Amino acid sequence: MAGSATWYAAFDSLTDEEIVSQILTGEVHLFEVIVRRHTSRLLRIAISVLRNDCDAEEVVQDTLVSAYQHLRQFAGRAKFTTWLTRIALYKALARANSRSREVRLDNEQGEEPSWLVDRGPTPEQSVSANETASLLGTAIQALPETYRRVLVMRDIHEVDTETAARKLKITETNVKVRLHRARGMLRREWERAIAPQIAMAGAARLAAESATQ
Repeated sequence: MAGSATWYAAFDSLTDEEIVSQILTGEVHLFEVIVRRHTSRLLRIAISVLRNDCDAEEVVQDTLVSAYQHLRQFAGRAKFTTWLTRIALYKALARANSRSREVRLDNEQGEEPSWLVDRGPTPEQSVSANETASLLGTAIQALPETYRRVLVMRDIHEVDTETAARKLKITETNVKVRLHRARGMLRREWERAIAPQIAMAGAARLAAESATQ
């Protein structure tokens, strides 16, 4: 354990971007540094959206796997933490939307529809990465400015509550209240934004399945 801690401490002075650069040159074991640095924060974000520890832990795992697989797509135009946070937010919101739809269908039909237990790609997974990034940006921009500023400060740019309160000239309690409301609004905006794309992806999938029967 001590050796592991010493190894990890050796990279404390490096930025995320410097570590990513080394990973891309073949030092893949350094991704553990990324995992250690960001797991707790990503878990807090996922829990704030999903309100379920187990789902949140799965979202964090999916986020880190996805980030590793698409590391070369990180262009450096934003901070690495911002890029990673956007992936986590997308995955948490997509899971929340999927869970909500499963409950609605289960309640309406009295039993779980067969396509819900299909192990193939879900309609959400059929929507391209570029589309989801654009839709998430649209959902965030649709929030009232009062709530959008708090969400962006706290969840995207990782500004702490005290600093956010000072910059916004409100109390820390108000920051927490607005952030809670902003996350709820974002979830609803996300569901509204992605619904047409999910419907089209789901229809295409059903059509493909029908064609093979």
